[in-house]
Amino acid sequence: MTINEAKAAIVQRILDNWTATSPLDTTVALENVAFTPPASGSWIRPTVRELGTRQRTLGRQGNRSWRRVGILLVQVFTPSGGSSDLAPGGTKDADDIAEAVRDLFE
Repeated sequence: MTINEAKAAIVQRILDNWTATSPLDTTVALENVAFTPPASGSWIRPTVRELGTRQRTLGRQGNRSWRRVGILLVQVFTPSGGSSDLAPGGTKDADDIAEAVRDLFE
């Protein structure tokens, strides 16, 4: 699997599963796709970044094993003054959304 294929698979997992599990009718914004943030409501922006590649085994070219490491960053945007019991600014809503994203991958 190439790096771009891995990134696409991760983002596709979010898109395929988000509508069924998304709290607060959250919209998904994608990299390099035109997006206008909703006037009200929450939205997320997932980004996949490669952190590096290491060779895991020795051998001839084509027989070596490589380990590629990356990170999924998901920015969560909520309206200020949301339904927060912890602090103003919608932090509880943002935490609920972040947990829903995490649950897609755990």
